Amino acid sequence: MEYFVLERDDRVIDVITPVWEQAVWNKQPGKDGLDQGGNAGMLHLRSGKGEYPDYLDSPVPLLSNRLKYLVDMAAPGVLKRPVVIGNPELLRQELYWVISPPVLDVLGEKTEFNKDGTISRIFIDKEKAGRHTLFRPKGIREPIIIVNLALAEAFLRRESIGFCLKSVEVEERKGELVENA
Repeated sequence: MEYFVLERDDRVIDVITPVWEQAVWNKQPGKDGLDQGGNAGMLHLRSGKGEYPDYLDSPVPLLSNRLKYLVDMAAPGVLKRPVVIGNPELLRQELYWVISPPVLDVLGEKTEFNKDGTISRIFIDKEKAGRHTLFRPKGIREPIIIVNLALAEAFLRRESIGFCLKSVEVEERKGELVENA
């Protein structure tokens, strides 16, 4: 099985920058950043114009409504809550979904860290990852989201924009390298 890191594509210019309009965001460690009650949080844009990509990584990971159905089928329960991103000046609103992937202990033994604790080279243990399609590795500082090959291909077939997929090295439990990026 192949895995990929889901990242925002920096090549897409003029991307919207959402900021919370309601008080739904909190920064408590160990939480997903959302309060437990209320309806959809309304976001507004800092800039008047911009591209609405299919993936936003800030202030929390957000997927477009286009990709929602793919994630619903591949990883039920990962979509946390709807968020409307709106720009009143342009009379535009788009529906996004906050994603909260499970945190799994899937790092391979060959994973390498920098001196500051960040990842320099990531390996996914094939057996620990099992059949999970979308997850976050446990034990790292970065908010990395990993998708499996099937979900990555489904995203790419939809002509989605605003994200890129970077291949992750996979190792067997015995430490043998299976696939290389």
